[in-house]
Amino acid sequence: SYRGMGIGNTFVHVNYARMTHRRKPQPGETKRPYGSRETDGSPSYNKPGSIMHWVQESEEAKHVDYVLYIDADMLLRLPMDPIAMGVKRGVVVSEHVGYLDEGLRSGLTAQFLPPEA
Repeated sequence: SYRGMGIGNTFVHVNYARMTHRRKPQPGETKRPYGSRETDGSPSYNKPGSIMHWVQESEEAKHVDYVLYIDADMLLRLPMDPIAMGVKRGVVVSEHVGYLDEGLRSGLTAQFLPPEA
């Protein structure tokens, strides 16, 4: 029901930005993972949620080796070599996000990762 949907292939999924997620215990778990919450909701879940649904439900996703997921306002100046970037099955490679540096310096990771990480 969006304008322009007929222009090309479009993948539509549920909007994770407007959902509250309740984490279910995994088999063998006696407590939640370090730093996790029982319920959580955030607009930032929409992007990874869309990738998850596309990989699980899209016929096109079954026939690709790599997925480059960028924002519409990003420009690519040089060819990208996923292998040189460290991409492999199960590994996500991301850009450096400078505004997160302050959170890393102030101990943000300690809220989500165990001390040995």
